Amino acid sequence: MKIQLTNKDIDVFSGKSFDDIRNNNSEGLGFDDMISIDESKLKKALGGDMDTSKIQKDIAKIAENEIKDLSANDSAEKIESDVNAALKKGCDGMIDYIVSQYKKDPDKFSFDDDLVTKALSDNLDTGKHSQIVNPLLKGYGEVLKAAGPKIMESIAAATDPAAQQAAQAAAKEAAQKQAASELAKNIPDTLGIGEDDALNIIQNGITADEVKQRAAASGAPIADEQAAVIAQGINDQADALNKSIDDSLAEQASQNQVDPAEILKSSLEQTEEPYLSNEKVQDGIDQYGQGIEMLQDSQVVGPALGEAAEAVGKQFNVDPSGIADAFTMKMDEDEITRLITAYVSGGEETSYDKNLKKLGYANVDEPFSMSFYLKDFESKENFLKFIEDYNQTMQDNGDEDMVISYSDITGVIIKSVKSITNAVSYVLIAFVAISLIVSSIMIGVITYISVLERTKEIGILRAIGASKRDIARIFNAETIIVGAIAGLIGIGASLLLLIPINRLLIGLTNIASLKAVLPVSGGIALILISIFLTFIAGLIPSGMAARKDPVVALRTD
Repeated sequence: MKIQLTNKDIDVFSGKSFDDIRNNNSEGLGFDDMISIDESKLKKALGGDMDTSKIQKDIAKIAENEIKDLSANDSAEKIESDVNAALKKGCDGMIDYIVSQYKKDPDKFSFDDDLVTKALSDNLDTGKHSQIVNPLLKGYGEVLKAAGPKIMESIAAATDPAAQQAAQAAAKEAAQKQAASELAKNIPDTLGIGEDDALNIIQNGITADEVKQRAAASGAPIADEQAAVIAQGINDQADALNKSIDDSLAEQASQNQVDPAEILKSSLEQTEEPYLSNEKVQDGIDQYGQGIEMLQDSQVVGPALGEAAEAVGKQFNVDPSGIADAFTMKMDEDEITRLITAYVSGGEETSYDKNLKKLGYANVDEPFSMSFYLKDFESKENFLKFIEDYNQTMQDNGDEDMVISYSDITGVIIKSVKSITNAVSYVLIAFVAISLIVSSIMIGVITYISVLERTKEIGILRAIGASKRDIARIFNAETIIVGAIAGLIGIGASLLLLIPINRLLIGLTNIASLKAVLPVSGGIALILISIFLTFIAGLIPSGMAARKDPVVALRTD
């Protein structure tokens, strides 16, 4: 934190300036992040030991052959420009060929002399200055042979899966440490959970027994059920934080994919510019241009151009060990971790203030978070409604930066409790439904047996003038009376059982307000449901009784 406070323009996580990070964060990891090139060493390695006086003498030698394919009006400057353009084209072609071979099959790719030789043969110059361009291309081939293996080593280090996995793991741990401080603030102080404990919870979760032990240690013991609810709420928060971190890592990984082919191309291009601009190479091309111009002006026929051009190539020497020293892997594993951590630090724009926040720095005059502890649920609901109304007003006015972000810890716990309660309720409802179906079937069976046993009675009633409806009413009335009596017995038994159940709950939880209660309205509703179900169950048997033939019924013994 002290380092960040004293370096307001530098991001301590990545070592880069905030401006560079803001400008380049969307570009992902590239060649400059992975490989470092010492230009002074590279230029020295490409400098060779060229004797320009030797080249001057070779060009000055006049042979008897005609100057072929050269314009009689070209100036030295024009000749030098043409040679440089042809040389640049050939070097670019060699790089493109090597990269294309790598893309075909990276696993079987080998940066060896045969590859460079093939790249050279496919890109030799066929123009009027090929006498000097091709030897210089051969010189660049020597540069590639010397630099290639070192470049491939750097690419292998930059794309090593083990190093990337280690960096990802370190980045995730760093993000979890940051999230742990937020989680610790959202957990009741009575549990005594600090940032180290919160980090362990994010990584491994917390059990109900651990919650109960912590609460007991703080002098505020809680019941098993309450401990399970609190543990569930904390684990839900930890899971949400882990998911957010994993999503952020996945998003950043997809944005910052390292393309080895692009690194290879960038590395090869880094060798091209120093070679083309090398003082010795340009001196040779300059001598070549001046020599051609001199021969043209004097109208002397047949320079020994082939020998002169070959002299340029021969005089240009490459130091392979010097090139190898010029290419180094910029970052070790710790530095890769630091860079990826910077990319995955929340997916937000990196800034001085945000880094201070991540490091836990706080200014009492500029708070960025507040905690409210309300006395009851009604106050909580009113407070949440106030915040939501305020946020809606800010959004309507276009002041998105003024919108308040908040976490309702009590709401999260209550939501978890409701989820558990609903699950238990659904299971109980299923059992009750099965019981009611079985009971209704049994009531129907009993009523049907009653009808069979009272068949003669039904015949007598019909004989003295009772109608079918009267017979049905008799049996329906009986089933209603049975349902009412069963309901009253059930309610009475429930009220008696509540007495020992409530004593047991209070004894286990030490919460005097925790009581099972059967409301009057609930009891009446249950009795009515009992009457309704028995009535429905007796409809079929009562209908059968009403439809019996009186004559047949009277003959029944």
